[in-house]
Amino acid sequence: MSGPSSGWDYTDATLTAVKLTSGDFGGQGAFSPPALYEFTYIAKDPIVVGLGFASLRDLATFLRQAKTDDIGVVNPLAADVQHIYTFCSSQPCRTTRDFVLFGFNQAESSGDRHFAEGEPVFDGILNWKGGGSGIFMNYRFAQPGRTHRQHIARWTPEIQFPFADLAIFDRVTGKYGGRLDRCRGSHTCPKIFEANSANEYWAKASSVLTTDGQRHDLPLDETPNIRYYLFSSFPHGAGTAAGICQQPQNPLAPNQLLRALLLDLDDWVSTGREPPRNRVPRLADRTLAPALPQSGMGFPKVPSGVWLELKVA
Repeated sequence: MSGPSSGWDYTDATLTAVKLTSGDFGGQGAFSPPALYEFTYIAKDPIVVGLGFASLRDLATFLRQAKTDDIGVVNPLAADVQHIYTFCSSQPCRTTRDFVLFGFNQAESSGDRHFAEGEPVFDGILNWKGGGSGIFMNYRFAQPGRTHRQHIARWTPEIQFPFADLAIFDRVTGKYGGRLDRCRGSHTCPKIFEANSANEYWAKASSVLTTDGQRHDLPLDETPNIRYYLFSSFPHGAGTAAGICQQPQNPLAPNQLLRALLLDLDDWVSTGREPPRNRVPRLADRTLAPALPQSGMGFPKVPSGVWLELKVA
């Protein structure tokens, strides 16, 4: 939809929501469900963002190393922390991925508390369904709560180079790099499990973690501190009732698998015991392939504006 600025207005003085005020937008005086709308404006007064990365780093470093805080309160875990792991689901995993990308897994020295600069912050990271992207954080007017999909937030800058952990060349930007560059330079890379459901291959670019964007598999043995796993046929979130559609949701839940991976991560970090090998689809054996066109899936072409109801006996 497109039209003059006179056709838009804010809903109230808070300036946090907009409305249509005329019928110039395709004959619609109100928002129409089948349509996509783009509202462009000049923003002002950005706030400081990205402090969460520093907070995560400093809290973990305090618990591992400090005896007291700035006002003398004793660290309850002083001298007891052996290893620190993180576990997350979905969007927070894209946060931990950028945490490593931007070099925050390296502890900073901190005045009176005498943190050991250069030591790793997290020893192990278990990312569950983080897909293949980062988070909309390191930007002016950042909105870290947003995430893109096929039809929403398509310009949210979370899929920005570098995509993979292994350093590669990006023909679009002309840049060379990888997500582990900074931690490799400081010798502070954690052990990482990248576990994703089938949804993340369909909707969140998981394949860019293990491919170079030029139809080639990346050599995963060159990132020995990372394991990649696909939970085949698993959804982003399990359910049993009918969702927004007619059919029931996918009931597969990952709890037992994730618990096993957490134990494997602990063994890997604390004893050096190797975890299960990478288990992800690959281009070389054609287990990773582009989605078939509609005709290849056997579905009929539905004319625009026509609802198709499928009933299963």
